[in-house]
Amino acid sequence: MTGRRSAGWIVSVRRACGKLLLACATASCSLLTGAESNGAERVQWRLPIADPPASFEAPAVSGERLFVKLSPTLVGAFALADRRQLWRVALPPEGSGVDGGPSNAVVCAGVVVVGQIGRVIGLTADDGTQRWSAPLSRGGALVTGQLRCQDGVVYVGTFRPAIVYAIDASTGRERWARSMYDLPSVNAFAINPLPAGRIVVVGTREFSVPLRGFIVGLDVDSGREVWRFTWQPESPSGWGSWNPGGTCDGSLCVVSVDDGRVFAMDAATGAVRWTAPAVPGYATPADDRPIAITDSVVLVGSRSGVLTALRLGTGERLWTVGSLAQAFEYSVYREIQASGGAFLIVNSGLQLIAIDARSGDVLWRANHRSFPLGGYYPMGAVAGNTWIVTSTDGLYGLRIR
Repeated sequence: MTGRRSAGWIVSVRRACGKLLLACATASCSLLTGAESNGAERVQWRLPIADPPASFEAPAVSGERLFVKLSPTLVGAFALADRRQLWRVALPPEGSGVDGGPSNAVVCAGVVVVGQIGRVIGLTADDGTQRWSAPLSRGGALVTGQLRCQDGVVYVGTFRPAIVYAIDASTGRERWARSMYDLPSVNAFAINPLPAGRIVVVGTREFSVPLRGFIVGLDVDSGREVWRFTWQPESPSGWGSWNPGGTCDGSLCVVSVDDGRVFAMDAATGAVRWTAPAVPGYATPADDRPIAITDSVVLVGSRSGVLTALRLGTGERLWTVGSLAQAFEYSVYREIQASGGAFLIVNSGLQLIAIDARSGDVLWRANHRSFPLGGYYPMGAVAGNTWIVTSTDGLYGLRIR
């Protein structure tokens, strides 16, 4: 079915005996409305890596290989075709651990880059040989999921102090380090650096009362601040810091802030192209709103239980699914992935859901009882038509369409 789903619109739901037309009686349609699916039918393969346990970090895909942070001190590489282990490397123990949030792995210029507390390490993708180890010259702890790559450079955001680093992926040489505050003692994060052409867009979350922050565009060559964007929360009690949710599509970066609003910004100038409101009726000082883009559609999650799809170019609302009645059971506040016109989410109700970007139709869903996952994390990766989901007993490859 094609079309848009929003308040009051009639949606078509396929049943085994035919088609049944239902009208949405609430402000938006429920995530439970959609194609039924047995999760076991979606499982293409399982990669058992339960000993040691799989970490909470998302795997990285490059070509026909899968790179997995097995633990804070262990990285493995596997062939996607048959899940054969290619190599397994133990990282140096110094500086590693749970405190400080060891980062994700990212493949950049043929190097698998991983973070530990106080340093970043580069491994040769072909055989896992350690190529370099780069201490963070100005300190700061790495934030989970904060490594980003563009044109052979890895961008790293840290907290306490809030600093953005640019590190050459081939050599480990630090190109620049930019502090977000004049005083290094400020208790703050430099969140989710987003490289977009000649600019790295990065926001901050300062632990003041209430929380505050700003968004800046940094020059990729020097770290120089090119522009700065600030805002005031719409509610006096609302938080005014940047939310980790954000992604870029070409020169347009779409980010969310803690009071629930969404801004689409020109990466080169910081100019706001459009703004989308917070979820109506969701009264809270802060809302975590992850963002993903595919087929010129922006999907914005929320702790409220409402997913909102917006047109990339204008911010026009295309459809919504979910309702405030499901705020605690079906909220979506972790990373959303996108591939080939489908959005892939893990919600707080432990459902894996694939949604068509154009129509908002639920392509399929599977809960934790549908197939033998030992319990899974909201971290994953996409390889073609396969959604790779991280679980307590390994990784699973699920067929998207």
